[in-house]
Amino acid sequence: MQKLGNRVPYAWPALRGTETALDLHARINRARIEARVRELAIYARLRLEQFSTLELVTPAAPGQWAGILTARVPGREIADVLEVLRRVHRVRIGSAPLPGSDERALRISLNIFNSHDDIEQLINALRVVIGT
Repeated sequence: MQKLGNRVPYAWPALRGTETALDLHARINRARIEARVRELAIYARLRLEQFSTLELVTPAAPGQWAGILTARVPGREIADVLEVLRRVHRVRIGSAPLPGSDERALRISLNIFNSHDDIEQLINALRVVIGT
C-alpha cells in the first residue's frame, strides 16, 4: 500500500481506510461474516414471505443467494416505493433490473453491520408503503 500511496498522494486516506477495513475483516473472520449475513438473509426472507403484495424473485434455496434478496412489487413503480421508504421511513434499499424485462425490483442487500432491528424497520415500512 505504501508504494501506491506515494504515487497517488491524494488517494492515501482512502487506501489507509481500505487497509483498516481489510484488517477488521480478517480479524472478524470471513466464515463468521458469511454465517451472519446468511442468517440475516434467511430471517429477512422469512419476514418478506409474509407479504402478499410482493413476489420474491430470489431463488428459495439459500445456497443460491448471498446477502441479497430481490422482490417484485406488482402494480407499483419501484422508484416511488424506494422514495417513500427513504423520505418517510428513513430506510434505504436499492433496486435491480429484472432479467428479460424493463421492470425493476426491490433489492435488499444485507451485511454484517445490519441487525434484526434493521430488518424489522424495513418490514414495518413496507407494511405502510405497499401493504401486506
